[in-house]
Amino acid sequence: MSTIRQRQGSKSEEQMDNERRIRIQFDMSESSAKELDELIAETNLGTRTAYLNNALSLFKWAIKHSRGGAIIAAMNNESDSYVELATPALDEVSPKGKVTA
Repeated sequence: MSTIRQRQGSKSEEQMDNERRIRIQFDMSESSAKELDELIAETNLGTRTAYLNNALSLFKWAIKHSRGGAIIAAMNNESDSYVELATPALDEVSPKGKVTA
């Protein structure tokens, strides 16, 4: 299976610098904040803003493809198996998750 890497919907630092910024504040537990900071360090993103921007890009990508009928999954190329990501949010936008009356 081939791997395709694509930067879709990601804004460059220059584009972000030219946009009007707003401040968003939220509360989280100490353990969640610690986990967040560990993920930032592991991914070498440097800031919570950079991490959130990456997470937002990934979530937008997942929503777009779920809406189109694709499953979002982690593929193991060695065993040709995969694990599907299932979340209430993705189920909501997935055509298979929608029930029409």
